[in-house]
Amino acid sequence: MKKQFLSIGIMLAALNMGTLFATASNISVEQAKTIALKKIPGGKIISIELDTERNRTIYDIDVVLNHYEYDLKLDAKTGSGISATKELRDDYIQASGFIPVMKAKAIALKKVPGASIHSIELDSEAGRDIYEVELYLNKYEYDLKLDARTGSGISVTKKLKGSSTQPNAQTSKLISKEAAKTAALNKVPGATVTKIELDREDGVYELELRKGNVEYEVEVNAYTGKVVYCKIDS
Repeated sequence: MKKQFLSIGIMLAALNMGTLFATASNISVEQAKTIALKKIPGGKIISIELDTERNRTIYDIDVVLNHYEYDLKLDAKTGSGISATKELRDDYIQASGFIPVMKAKAIALKKVPGASIHSIELDSEAGRDIYEVELYLNKYEYDLKLDARTGSGISVTKKLKGSSTQPNAQTSKLISKEAAKTAALNKVPGATVTKIELDREDGVYELELRKGNVEYEVEVNAYTGKVVYCKIDS
């Protein structure tokens, strides 16, 4: 008799947990995945979890795209975006033979003592793989370039915060996809463009090219038409 009551108790507990999970969110896991992939077109979801943050039920979603990993937080009741962070993928860095991101950050902070790192990006310049590190210190912004393989300093520029001359959607016009294709093909002559997408957040066109049996990943600045990244897709 005790076993029967115990079994019924376990079943009721399971039903209550299922009801709690169902009422904790108004959008399903599949709907949350769809929303996440709309925010990061071409990405691949590697994990999704239902969590709580400041008494708010959220979906915590990890998405990978090229050499970046994105951590998205969505409101589980409305599907609206709460936050998004972008980090370089450690596995990509290791496989490519670059110095670890943490080491690049440490080098940058030694060059600008007391600063805080705002962002770090992997780029290519004149056929050389580099880390572009943006640091803030008091009212100044520092843009530091490091060799991604050796960590040696390449250049550093200092300017007042908010005085950036980089083009943006309000002040500049996007180049066309055809212009981006032309820039990419000038970088890899004889190749064929197999895919092109606009990443508005980063202000670049992301392209995939094929030349024979070799595939390339190329990024073109969507405002200047300059190739800012080119790598053989291994």
